[in-house]
Amino acid sequence: MGKLLSTNYLLYQHKTIKKNYKPIVSVGPVSLSFNTIFLFLILAIFYFTFSTQISAKGYELEKIKSQKAEIMAENEKLEVEAARLQSLWRIEQSAQELGMIKSQNIQYASSSNNIASR
Repeated sequence: MGKLLSTNYLLYQHKTIKKNYKPIVSVGPVSLSFNTIFLFLILAIFYFTFSTQISAKGYELEKIKSQKAEIMAENEKLEVEAARLQSLWRIEQSAQELGMIKSQNIQYASSSNNIASR
């Protein structure tokens, strides 16, 4: 019986609280629709802001990629030019232009000491 009494008391207390409850802010259909529209407007602004930033970064990325390709092509040309200038044929041509001639009698210095061979 005590359990039934406490259950009935709790039900009575709940109905009393529910009856006396007055919300601090009442939200009507007009203010609810205004708040919903405002929320969607804020979300749309964020969406367009971020999508604009992403597309701008995409353009910058493409510009940097094209600059990289140009630099890589120029680097390759310079490597080919360096190899050409270092080739034996080019060195011989440069030596002839400077008036150098091939030596016919090559003499090597010899040492009686074998210090370096140790």
